[in-house]
Amino acid sequence: MNYVNNWLRAIDLEQGATSCPLDLPDGEYRLTLADAAAGATRWEIVDAVVAAGSATLTRAREGTADQDWPTGSVIYCGLTAATLAALSSGGSAVTVSADQPTQTPDAAGLSWLVTTHPFQRLFVSVGTAGPEDWMPLAECPPLNEYQASTFSTTVALDRSDKEVGIGSPYQEAGQFGITLTIPAWSSNPAGFVLKVEPQPAATIALALDFAALINPGEVFTATLVDYTGSGQGSADGSVVTLEIAERVRLSDLLIERWDDEGTPHVHVQIEMRNARDPVPDFIALTGA
Repeated sequence: MNYVNNWLRAIDLEQGATSCPLDLPDGEYRLTLADAAAGATRWEIVDAVVAAGSATLTRAREGTADQDWPTGSVIYCGLTAATLAALSSGGSAVTVSADQPTQTPDAAGLSWLVTTHPFQRLFVSVGTAGPEDWMPLAECPPLNEYQASTFSTTVALDRSDKEVGIGSPYQEAGQFGITLTIPAWSSNPAGFVLKVEPQPAATIALALDFAALINPGEVFTATLVDYTGSGQGSADGSVVTLEIAERVRLSDLLIERWDDEGTPHVHVQIEMRNARDPVPDFIALTGA
């Protein structure tokens, strides 16, 4: 994060706008918008990435609201509560909560401790692009579990989802399906793991719909890195479908974008590996 002393400028910025000119040196800044230079009555905190006098903005940081800023408004560089918290803790402020983080991190290097019983979790922020920048430091049983069905259930994932489980109906054989609508992640979802557990003699047709990741005009491609030796998959438009008959885990999802002679591309790569643990038997234990 960059800082500059005594910097304040007039600004006219519409609600929802994500760019504006700023005469700051190239770098990342946390800035504050206000409705007046003196006697202000409302504020908004934003992140700005400045390059060659143009800033890309992330609006409504630190619990503030995305607002309209008409003529007479100002933007300035000043200390905020999150900045002071990060500095006072050496850049590793810890939030203790009963729930996993669902908001965009205020800075990289922050920690979030989840105390929910029975699986405590620790997350660390690796960026400030979105909720997907909270990375779990240890793999735990899925927080969100869904069941495939004969009529192919559809589930929309949240940007903050990191540990997802998919199963087929208990002790039922046959073909089952489920579609997961992948969210519009702004960066690679750090630590994302998808566990797929079909019952014996069952197969799950897992469809991953990446439509929300694809910008207008982009050419979409996908690659499955299969370490199981038994995966079968296909792609149709924005949907990648995998036929899964064994317990596997999908992880290390990578999103890449590039321009090829004026044609924008977005490519998704995901790895599939055999699940590490066998199917458990639950045995009721009684005293002697």
